[in-house]
Amino acid sequence: MKRLLTLCVVSLLTSSWAFAGEQYLGTWRASSKELLTISKDGDEYRAAFFRKNVKFEYEKMAFPATCVDGILLIAGDQGNVGARYDATKDLLMLGGVKPFKKLDEAEASAKLAELERKLQAQ
Repeated sequence: MKRLLTLCVVSLLTSSWAFAGEQYLGTWRASSKELLTISKDGDEYRAAFFRKNVKFEYEKMAFPATCVDGILLIAGDQGNVGARYDATKDLLMLGGVKPFKKLDEAEASAKLAELERKLQAQ
């Protein structure tokens, strides 16, 4: 009985670690002019930002990311920025101050296509 209980506990613990970071995957919107897409390939995360810059031009920037202790660390030009998922508000908090709302698949596809067109038109 103890062996079965130990096996169950170990199985639950390892399965929760396997899915740590899965809540970050997808496309997130901070405003109509800024999107963040987080993807994963194997153990590697990738954060791609689409936004309007200070010159009012659209740009796309991609950065590597890692998930450490449930926090997504995005490696930017100025150092790492942490992102945490707030399940109570269903928001991704970037740097603890900037909220991003997750988009559903249809909304994400439409917004990404729109921003890609704007990038190409510049």
